[in-house]
Amino acid sequence: MTLPASIARKTRRQAPQQVAPVEKPAPVSEHALIKHVKIGDNFSGVYYVELVHIKTARNGNKYTDFTLRDKSGSAFVKYWGVVDDAIKGCFVHISAEGEEYMDKLQIVAQEVADIATPKDLSNYVPKSPTLADDADVINTYRKSSNLTCTLILERVFGDADDRAVFAKAPCSILPHYGVEGGLLAHTVKVLRIAERLGILYDLCPDDTSILLTAALLHRVGAVRAFDFVDCAPVETKHGKLLGVEYLSGESVAEAIRKARGSNGFCGETALRILHAVNACTKRYIKPMTLEAILLSEAYYTDLSMVGAMDFMENDQNTDEEFTAYDPVQKRQYYRGSIIRW
Repeated sequence: MTLPASIARKTRRQAPQQVAPVEKPAPVSEHALIKHVKIGDNFSGVYYVELVHIKTARNGNKYTDFTLRDKSGSAFVKYWGVVDDAIKGCFVHISAEGEEYMDKLQIVAQEVADIATPKDLSNYVPKSPTLADDADVINTYRKSSNLTCTLILERVFGDADDRAVFAKAPCSILPHYGVEGGLLAHTVKVLRIAERLGILYDLCPDDTSILLTAALLHRVGAVRAFDFVDCAPVETKHGKLLGVEYLSGESVAEAIRKARGSNGFCGETALRILHAVNACTKRYIKPMTLEAILLSEAYYTDLSMVGAMDFMENDQNTDEEFTAYDPVQKRQYYRGSIIRW
């Protein structure tokens, strides 16, 4: 028999030891980092809408594929309905669950509501997970065994404020490097690849110094080419009109001009550094020195891998084994299959 509420409250006051504790369901998270969601998680939160596509299912019902972002990165979210006011660049509040689909995580939202832009955007500016470690790498390598290399690097990284700006800059508008610390992460990856190539091909110490210096500087123009608006990476006016390659070459040339009058400065070394930076992408100048060739290969190794990863992450064919066609790399990418050989 169920007691009336007033009697039940009185009974609990008089003999609390006789009342069994009531189990409460686990509270839904106020903001779960979207890239940390796992299969089985129920969560809610406010997220930035990076992309939104309204589609039609086979039964004729409309549904929405969102790409939602917070500081952990971007993730696909499927919603079996349409939110009329949800557009790219807005914020939405969702209640969702991490489900399993074809052995992989699929986030499905039960509720989606358009909301105003949060006053505090600290949860939404994406950040490289390796930012601190990468900053240590830059500090280690900005002192070179070659005096001219050190003089030039100090003109770029010698000031703590300049290092801080470099460390926070994105390097792309795409997910992998379109984060705080994206430029730093890209630079460190290219540096490490180039360093290993230099060892493999037995470069002499001076050539190795030029290679590593150029690796540190090859994308420095991204500081002016990319920025954040709200929590999303964007290409700046300078980036659109001049391009990151030109801006990088200009920055390195300026550092060389500032270092030129220093004791021990070698113009030949500076010229080779500038050549390696300008020939890195092979778009305007072909690499003509050993260190420039290796830097270019290191750059394109990272570009190819990250380009594939970004394309797969942004691809809308989430229910297919193969992605859509990538016109840049001229191929599809294979995600994997549940079929066992």
